[in-house]
Amino acid sequence: MKPYALFFLVLLLIFFAFLVRTVGLINNNALFIFDSARDFLFVEKIAVDHKLILIGPPSGGLQGYFHGVIWYYILTIPFVLSGGHPISGPWFMAIASTFSVVAAFFILKKIMNIYSGIFGILLLGFSGYSVATAQFIWNPYPIVWLMPVYFWGICLLTHRSYWGIFLISAAQGLLLHFEVIYGIGTLPAYLCMLLYFMKIKNANKLKHIFIALVFFAFPLIPSMIFDIRHQFF
Repeated sequence: MKPYALFFLVLLLIFFAFLVRTVGLINNNALFIFDSARDFLFVEKIAVDHKLILIGPPSGGLQGYFHGVIWYYILTIPFVLSGGHPISGPWFMAIASTFSVVAAFFILKKIMNIYSGIFGILLLGFSGYSVATAQFIWNPYPIVWLMPVYFWGICLLTHRSYWGIFLISAAQGLLLHFEVIYGIGTLPAYLCMLLYFMKIKNANKLKHIFIALVFFAFPLIPSMIFDIRHQFF
């Protein structure tokens, strides 16, 4: 009966992790402030007016730095499904945040065991900051959802797997894309991991480094196109 008991416990914890993220949403009681409204106005331009956008909002008050635009295109999913209802944003945040908790469980279970996976649910599913990032839509919050993938990449890299540097590169590019300030903070660690991978004996090392850099650069392409179109003003 032990496997069934653990399976039931995992489902119960995930259910409560989802529940704490959806408090008030059934009654349409959600936090909808300036950033949420601004994001939905930009999403409306994409989904309703069919205007392509290449950069997001200003980043943390830094002059000339902007969030990436992928966030707006992601938000078109709940926007279209709900007909533009503002409550769809918080519902989307709650669901996506819960999926990150599920991802943390499976990643830790694969790396170690089911007990580590359950511990991961408790850490990510019920920590104050993780729950808070599921309360309203904001461009930097997907960074929290990326952390299980980032951690998985580090573990794979320590086992000298090229998939590790691929996952880390993709996550690092998205970190810079969603919030350039956070991304810059983790950039030195990423460069160190690239150097570590270059020291691993592998016949296809240069090929894997090239693929990793493509993964890293891909989320930044819209911002690069914007800069090129406007002469890097």
